[in-house]
Amino acid sequence: MSITPFRFGFNHIPFRMSKPAAKPKIIAVVGPTASGKTALAIRLAKELRGEIISADSRQIYRDMDIGTAKPVRDSGHKYFFSEGVRHHLLDIRKPDEPYTVAEFQRDAFATVKDVLKRKKLPILAGGTGLYVQAVTENLELPDVPPDEILRKKLNARMAREGLDALFSELVRLDPEAEYVVDPRNPRRIIRALEVALSTGRPFTSQRQKRPVPFSVLKLGLQPPKEVRRSKPSATAKPPLACAARYRPPRPKD
Repeated sequence: MSITPFRFGFNHIPFRMSKPAAKPKIIAVVGPTASGKTALAIRLAKELRGEIISADSRQIYRDMDIGTAKPVRDSGHKYFFSEGVRHHLLDIRKPDEPYTVAEFQRDAFATVKDVLKRKKLPILAGGTGLYVQAVTENLELPDVPPDEILRKKLNARMAREGLDALFSELVRLDPEAEYVVDPRNPRRIIRALEVALSTGRPFTSQRQKRPVPFSVLKLGLQPPKEVRRSKPSATAKPPLACAARYRPPRPKD
């Protein structure tokens, strides 16, 4: 009795290597106040069929238009439009309503998903570094419940010594916070101090990065201070070639 050898190998199995699905794309425009972020974001949105998602911790509040560089709202629209471009996450809270970075991250991801679903390009624009990082790096934020007693103490200290004193205390406890927490935003400073004092660990060390579900093109604007002071719109016309490859597909008729 003879046995025929059983041959097994890749040559006998037809298969096809599938390419990994491409990640959806977004653009993030970052920079200090009056650097031209909104102007650039609007130009990109018009050129690339995009919609703007605000990443500014002060522009989320209604009736806080002065000093926040909030875009002027067009009349006659149900949603927030400026210069014919739709904006998201503006005027979504009253000034006395709390709004955490985790809440912003949740809302921003939901908005990105909605914009992509409608075949538009999401353009994240704002000067709050932690907001931008929460989205572009998909940060896992510390789960520390609010401590109202500690917040009252910190607010009382701010009333006595000023916001700069609280920010200096935060930087002493957490040097990296100087680069990610807005020094003009008392809510963000108090929250970072709350987390650091409640846990005994720096606020920034508790933020873990997770896989990002999309590809990010980050455009940073940093004009000289004298330009920002005298001509806030001087940076409104930067070249668009760097973002041309991010043109989203045309919707099907």
